[in-house]
Amino acid sequence: MKQLKLLDRKDLRFFGGMLLNGRRKNQRPLSHRHPIHLVLRSDKAKGTASFFRFRKYIDDMINTQAKKFGVRVYQRAIQSNHIHFVLKIHNRELYRYFISALTGAIALRISRGAGLKKQNRTFWLARPFTRILNWGGDFNGTLKYLTQNSLEALGFIPYNPRKNYYSRFSVG
Repeated sequence: MKQLKLLDRKDLRFFGGMLLNGRRKNQRPLSHRHPIHLVLRSDKAKGTASFFRFRKYIDDMINTQAKKFGVRVYQRAIQSNHIHFVLKIHNRELYRYFISALTGAIALRISRGAGLKKQNRTFWLARPFTRILNWGGDFNGTLKYLTQNSLEALGFIPYNPRKNYYSRFSVG
């Protein structure tokens, strides 16, 4: 006889982004021992407000804020409308300060630099998406993915459509 499954366990390494739609808010799972894959996405970053246009400023801001809050950034990939990071944090509070300062500074600079009119909608599409990585294959695979993503965005290699791995975690 099989044991009944009383609780449906979900993967606790994923949090944020579109996964929050229609769900109750939980505390973001973070780890100070493992690296984290972080994605920031904006629906306003297109045309003159593209992240490509502000690439140098975004790089400088990431370095400044990471140094200020003790965050180690292993790799980043700046695309036209989203930014990927692989980083390591020391504690939850410093992560909160880091992400708040970084997202605010990027949104303010791009909105002003691109001449976007002040609107009631936010600059970012959703809350930052995070995934806790395991050291080894998971970490190295994510670094490879960021490199491939950057090369595709710059046009050095052709775009290779990928299966949406995160679809099983999304609502609907």
